[in-house]
Amino acid sequence: MTETEIYTAPVRDGAMISAPVYEGHKRGKNWMATIAPDPAAPGGLARTFVPRGRGEYYYIVSTDLVGQPVEFGADYFSAGGKRHPKRWYGVVRALTGEEIRIEQYETAAQAIAATRTGPDRQALEEERSALLARLAEINALLEETQV
Repeated sequence: MTETEIYTAPVRDGAMISAPVYEGHKRGKNWMATIAPDPAAPGGLARTFVPRGRGEYYYIVSTDLVGQPVEFGADYFSAGGKRHPKRWYGVVRALTGEEIRIEQYETAAQAIAATRTGPDRQALEEERSALLARLAEINALLEETQV
């Protein structure tokens, strides 16, 4: 992958309402996890699973995910028990009340390495702009209630 792609998912009520990979079959198993190298763990990755949502909500997300490498897993298990895995790796670059942006990488190692190069300045500036805009909205609402 020469140029990284950004996956953008809507966020509602603090949860993602879509995912880059997902197995909807009843024998499917899905997850989102932050990842780190761990030679003793399955696949060489230590995983901290992100809480799952219910109904239309996929995963409960918070700002502590920004800058973290993540793995999305979507495995289908056939009736005979054979696993058909799908993996998607990325780095969470921004999270607002309305969307999450995740930079995609082909491998877990690439995603982890991308977090070691320092923060994504553009993502930080975009997040700051969004937060300042939200702060202006809150200040305007507070001014209205003082009348």
